Amino acid sequence: MTAEAPGAGTLPDELRLANGNSAYERSGARLFATAEHIRSERALRAAAQERGAVLLPPALATAFLDGLAEQGIELGSDQAAAVRGVLTSGASVESLVGPAGTGKSFVVGTIAEAWQDPALWGGQLRKVVGLAASQIATQVLADEGLTARNITRWLSTQQRLTDGTPFGDDVDWRLAPGDLVVVDESAMASTADLVAIHRITRDAGAKLLLTGDHRQLAAVGAAGGRN
Repeated sequence: MTAEAPGAGTLPDELRLANGNSAYERSGARLFATAEHIRSERALRAAAQERGAVLLPPALATAFLDGLAEQGIELGSDQAAAVRGVLTSGASVESLVGPAGTGKSFVVGTIAEAWQDPALWGGQLRKVVGLAASQIATQVLADEGLTARNITRWLSTQQRLTDGTPFGDDVDWRLAPGDLVVVDESAMASTADLVAIHRITRDAGAKLLLTGDHRQLAAVGAAGGRN
């Protein structure tokens, strides 16, 4: 399907070419999308407004951060705010955006530490799964203490679980209510993959955290669900 660029309907005639297009339109700049792709993007946008995920009371989140400070682990004010926000928001889908060098991986590791601490959750065990489009980013997540896998492999695992044909360690990757799924460098993931990940996490009652840099490379496949 096609759609006019913003302002196209109000462009004066003197700024239009003979074919009616804008004189400022760069050759090859027109973008196209399927109806299914548009529906997928709208579904992701709507999901970002949903609440109902598990959350920590603010006092417990603050106590966790204070405990880190007592251990000599210092977070910047913005990093602490990000950790506190993810832990206490109750959002089903959340974004953590920041340029390279701002410590996103460290923040994600800190969130994962809190999420997997049963003392904060009344003794309940919660799992954190890290996903990324590239194997390098997957390893970064693993280095921060997350159980990590690249997106393609994880989605294949989930499909086998759905089909009832698991093998190897597939069952270890089954999500449970209250788990957290982190997609790192999410702007590099295709919209179709993000929608599939969201559907799986939603059906399991888990929370989805999308992290990345809005200026990083876009997905190789059809995408648009950038942070």
